[in-house]
Amino acid sequence: MTIPFQPSILVVAANYPSPRQPGSGAFIRAFVRSLADAGAGTEVIQPVSLFSRLHGPLPEGGIDETPNGRRIRLHRPLYPSFSARDLGFTNTARLTQAAFEWAALRQLRRLADPPSLTYGHFLYFAGRTAVRIGARLGIPSFVAVGEGEFWTARRMGPRRPRLDFRSATGLLAVSSVLKEKLMQELDIPEAKIGVFPNGTDLRQFRPRERSEMRAHYALPAERFIVAYVGNFLKSKGVGVLAQALDGLDGAGSVFVGSGPLRPEGSHVLFRDALPHDRIPEILSAADVFVMPSFVEGSCNAVIEAMACGLPVVASNGRFHDDLLDESCSVRVDTTRPDAIREALVALRDDPGRRRDMSRRAVEKARGFDIRERAERVLAWMQERIHCAAGEGMSP
Repeated sequence: MTIPFQPSILVVAANYPSPRQPGSGAFIRAFVRSLADAGAGTEVIQPVSLFSRLHGPLPEGGIDETPNGRRIRLHRPLYPSFSARDLGFTNTARLTQAAFEWAALRQLRRLADPPSLTYGHFLYFAGRTAVRIGARLGIPSFVAVGEGEFWTARRMGPRRPRLDFRSATGLLAVSSVLKEKLMQELDIPEAKIGVFPNGTDLRQFRPRERSEMRAHYALPAERFIVAYVGNFLKSKGVGVLAQALDGLDGAGSVFVGSGPLRPEGSHVLFRDALPHDRIPEILSAADVFVMPSFVEGSCNAVIEAMACGLPVVASNGRFHDDLLDESCSVRVDTTRPDAIREALVALRDDPGRRRDMSRRAVEKARGFDIRERAERVLAWMQERIHCAAGEGMSP
């Protein structure tokens, strides 16, 4: 009989949902909860900048409970952020990293029980901190890498990132493209890298009755509705999508998110942030999902849209290759509004094709169940720890 691997995991994260920011780090919490439900002991340290109080009450620590009743202790020590400003000879992100680590290490001394491994989400600031904690305690350390571009690493200078992650037991890349980047840009050995595309909770993200959801959100029953979920940023292509929709016959749009680049146009039917647990409802009200971003790690919003039965229009960049194929998506050059528009017109005018793609999207999404992902990650961690011991590494 195989004994399940149930480590005590200390998770280090820069973001985790709070009452003031319920969407911040929602996908991190979903994965941490899945680890807990898979039997791992989980405790989270999320250092919080002192300057966050300028935007409202500081989030507090406490207990986060999974739907299955597993308890996750959450700690939020404070630290002084020095931002990430380029001063020519250096970047203040180095100071912020040091302060972030200081807060996490101070909290580490207050933990009731020592962890058996550490896990940091994203290279900086959390990933590097997790590696340092692992080295200090003599336990395995793992880093999840989901950044589409290694911009946080570049702020640290050309040499430091190669050194900062050298002692990590393993790195979880959310796409095959990121695995290549880790090998090429940070000199990470291939044997240390596991590829695990992101996942979602398929119990929550599933198709609802479209007519009911349109009525619930006061959306017109007969419009061809295009959905987008994400930050309103230039890099996400939200402005290009708004241009593509401008004047498109019979189309309306739903933009779920927030940010400085607010999409405008007579096609906009909804434009606001929503709690994560309500996103499946509004996705189910749409006909098509568009993710026009120019770069991604592994896009949770795409997986969630597929799970809700939406055909996807997305970039033809390689970063989507682990998630999408032609059975459920149309891949285009998302820097061009006319390319997005052409794809939308084709789907608008072919309801039969949409229905077929919808069915296949739901089937495709079954391969991205976050609970199964957590089990695969734990099995891989166990394998990497065994291999590291054989290689003579610190755990």
